[in-house]
Amino acid sequence: MTVDEWHKHNATQKIYAFVGKKISMESYDPPKKDEYRVNKSGDSVKVKYIKFDQGFKLKYKVIQNIHNEIKTDTIEFIAFDHYGIPPFSKYEHVLLFMTKEKEQFVHCKYQYFGLYKTESGRWAGIYDKSKYRKTRIQPIQIDFLEDVSVTLNDYLKKHRYFLYPKKYFEHFPDKVVTSYGNYVEDLFIIKKEGVLRARGYFE
Repeated sequence: MTVDEWHKHNATQKIYAFVGKKISMESYDPPKKDEYRVNKSGDSVKVKYIKFDQGFKLKYKVIQNIHNEIKTDTIEFIAFDHYGIPPFSKYEHVLLFMTKEKEQFVHCKYQYFGLYKTESGRWAGIYDKSKYRKTRIQPIQIDFLEDVSVTLNDYLKKHRYFLYPKKYFEHFPDKVVTSYGNYVEDLFIIKKEGVLRARGYFE
């Protein structure tokens, strides 16, 4: 499939976005289909299947619909990740983005926001510099219910002031703490105006 074909396909798909909580996760191997192509000699040659991504089947509780409605209180979906276990699965609560292929929900690869409850009872995520490149949304101060921090590994420590600007983060030796971010409705707009638009889901 060419990039243009991929964008045209995506333009026909609905995006579902919801606040969820993990119930279960297990490894998933998609069914392998034999594929044959004709080589330069005119012979039919079987194409070898190579797995680039690790697959997972997940079940999540649907806490709040954000864009389009998932009509059940739980959802089962497939996710693929080139690097192993999907990073969104480490969060207790998360904003996830889905499409639906032949009645099967499929996670939009790498698209999520970790979420935290606020004093006002709403959901919000913390500021992530890399997510704000193509959006009109700006981070605001959030009344998170508890302190929200990011633990720093050696790489993050080396680049801490670039990744976590002092304007938005308080710096400690092994972590950064922030009260800046956006509520879940604006987090959806950030993805809509950025990655999801670039992939052809929105104009």
